[in-house]
Amino acid sequence: MQPVGKDSIAAALRVILEIAWYLTILALAAVAIETALALVGNPAAARLDFAVPFGLDPAAYTIESARLGLESARIRGTEGTLALHSASRLLVIAWMGMAFLWAGGMLVVIHQLRKIFATLAAGDPFVRANATRLRLIGLVVIAFDIGRAVLGLGQSLYLRSALSTSGVEIRIEFGFTVEVIFLGLALLVIGEVFRIGAGMREDQALTV
Repeated sequence: MQPVGKDSIAAALRVILEIAWYLTILALAAVAIETALALVGNPAAARLDFAVPFGLDPAAYTIESARLGLESARIRGTEGTLALHSASRLLVIAWMGMAFLWAGGMLVVIHQLRKIFATLAAGDPFVRANATRLRLIGLVVIAFDIGRAVLGLGQSLYLRSALSTSGVEIRIEFGFTVEVIFLGLALLVIGEVFRIGAGMREDQALTV
């Protein structure tokens, strides 16, 4: 199967992106309906999932191995999902806002990819619009990671002050994901390459 053009890998991926687009919209609608019903009725009926870094109390567990010569090994850098039901409407609204923010960003990326792969399926990828689309995706990816770091810090600070825990401690972390930032920057560079390529193609067409 050829990489671009009709009946190509790009055409198949375009179908997958179309499915992902509508599934994301459906998931977003389901979250909106669930949250709205919870706010009208009982906020505690809505399940809220928060990704949190946490540490375990070393006195609450033991990890040993005579075979490996291990004594009192410790688990570090643990992350998990905190699932809870809260009667606080403010917390439910904040969670819904974050969910809409992430889903909105995903829809932007998927929508731009749909348009890019439509040109690939048509066998005509080097157009100026694709350069703009790639740069937009790169900016969204970078903004996502910065937003994740900022929101994660605020979330950890709030949950640490609001929750009473035993055997586990919510850690405070702030940091960017190097791989994600690199990906965003790489997309910006590729977008510029597409812009130059599209310009050269247009100049060539004018000289023919």
